[in-house]
Amino acid sequence: ADVNKYVKFEGVSLSANVSFTTSSATNATMVVNGTNVTLRNNFKLAATLSKDKTYDIVGFVAIFNSNIQVYFLSATEIVPPVVNYTVTVTAENGTVEGDGEYEEGTEVTLTATPAEGYDFTCWTSGNDTVSTDNPLTLTVSADTALVANFAKKTFTIDVNVTPAESGTVTGLADRGVYEYGATATLTATPADNYEFVFWAAGEDTLSTETTYSFEVKDNAKLLAVFKYTKCTPLNAPVVTYTTTYNSATLTWEAVDNAEAYLVTVGNFFNQ
Repeated sequence: ADVNKYVKFEGVSLSANVSFTTSSATNATMVVNGTNVTLRNNFKLAATLSKDKTYDIVGFVAIFNSNIQVYFLSATEIVPPVVNYTVTVTAENGTVEGDGEYEEGTEVTLTATPAEGYDFTCWTSGNDTVSTDNPLTLTVSADTALVANFAKKTFTIDVNVTPAESGTVTGLADRGVYEYGATATLTATPADNYEFVFWAAGEDTLSTETTYSFEVKDNAKLLAVFKYTKCTPLNAPVVTYTTTYNSATLTWEAVDNAEAYLVTVGNFFNQ
């Protein structure tokens, strides 16, 4: 036999078919440069080896008719170095939690929180969209640089006039759409024989000025209110009118052919 003492095999991984027996002659197979090598002797030490790990092995090597046998002396496990990677996230108009330095293989969750008036849209890397998920979960395998993207919220302002055709409103943006924080400036112009009264939203009076400016922070429905003001000549003929309301007969005098009249009795009116 051709024997070399204290030969070291560096970085040897045992093959998947490694098995150990309880006999005094312990055999385990490893692969060295593509050749199967049998480990022999020293059962207690050999039995601590695992096929899922890598070792530096020292022993006597004997070659019998091209059959390589290692008379096993010792094995030192090779522990792979810990590899850390950095997950970097940049964001404008919002904040991100979860970025930092992580060990390879770590599962990381990134959470984007928009600033007031903004919505999260997507994660990007360079010109590529990575995901629209929020939160985003990823497994660290390399240094990663992402951008959390946010967009301003948009709202719609709807405006009507009352009575119908009593005036117009100008200054409304295209389709009434405004970005959060934008200033809307609306101007009410009465039609002939009308005058502007006030701006309203629901039951709230907003302003009595014909031009109304406000900061947009939500959807809104506004109403421009006008009133009829046509004058009647002092010498117009006066006639008597009669009507019945809730079994009551009402009689009043008004200008002949007047376009509007108002009669008040108790707590009701008819116009």
